[in-house]
Amino acid sequence: MTTSGLGVRFALVLAAAIAAGSCGPSRPSAGCDPAALQELDPPGPRADPPASAELGGTWRSPVDGMVLVYVPAGDFLMGASSADPDALEDESPAHNVYLDAYWVDSTEVTNAMYGRCVAEGDCAAPAEEASFSRSSYYSDSSCAGYPVIQVTWQQADDYCAWTGRRLPTEAEWEKAARGTDGRLFPWGNQVPTDAIANLCGSECRIEPRDSAIDDGFPDTAPVGSFPGDSSPYGAFDMAGNVAEWVADRGQVDYYSASPSDNPAGPTTGDTRVFRGGVFATLSGGARLSFRSYLLPSASSEFIGFRCAVSASP
Repeated sequence: MTTSGLGVRFALVLAAAIAAGSCGPSRPSAGCDPAALQELDPPGPRADPPASAELGGTWRSPVDGMVLVYVPAGDFLMGASSADPDALEDESPAHNVYLDAYWVDSTEVTNAMYGRCVAEGDCAAPAEEASFSRSSYYSDSSCAGYPVIQVTWQQADDYCAWTGRRLPTEAEWEKAARGTDGRLFPWGNQVPTDAIANLCGSECRIEPRDSAIDDGFPDTAPVGSFPGDSSPYGAFDMAGNVAEWVADRGQVDYYSASPSDNPAGPTTGDTRVFRGGVFATLSGGARLSFRSYLLPSASSEFIGFRCAVSASP
């Protein structure tokens, strides 16, 4: 592990400590952006997405109104190159993976979407009402279009099942984020130097921060607010905003023995993986090969989720 890599990991450990209440800023009562109010159409019955689509194809779930993007079948490069100075041990080796076609949510699941599942009795409410810097978040209508947080792995899994979808595997998450060319970030290999994603810039309320970035959000942002943080398939916020639970159990050396076709993660293990950068991390933590783990019973102000569904045969 490099020093910079350890710094990235430490930043996420610090974020988890803040989420657990050991430190952190005071939380003002101010809400979010009223323009992010998300009004959903009445729910419809579950339906299967199309069996295939063109690159850039979309489909809207009738259950929660989520727009999904299509990821075609094929190979992609997963993991970090040994030449990456920020690469950690668990990101290697880089390896080719084949995945069947699937659909993935274009954004993180929002407070409004999750609230519908809670109202119907199929999901438990988030562990806390607050976000990192707001005392009122989950049930505040001005935060409706922001990502739901403070949910455990099981709550995320329950929500995806309620919609007829599932949590993406770790491999599906990474391919949806980076495409097939092994890029470091959704937009390519350029380290962010402007407001391309919701990361820890000069507006950030914890250290370390990157003074070269000012994205305007010291906390979560409305989903899809950063067009630059868009993957080759049209999925938003996979480098910033909040990290996301995926289906897999955690195992540091899994890549050395993982199957090359449709890997589903280890069959045993106490932790679950979450992927992606957050508003409280530096650009190193936004690298798409970066991996982190928590107990599935944990919840955090820094972790949300998105769902996926296999393309019909």
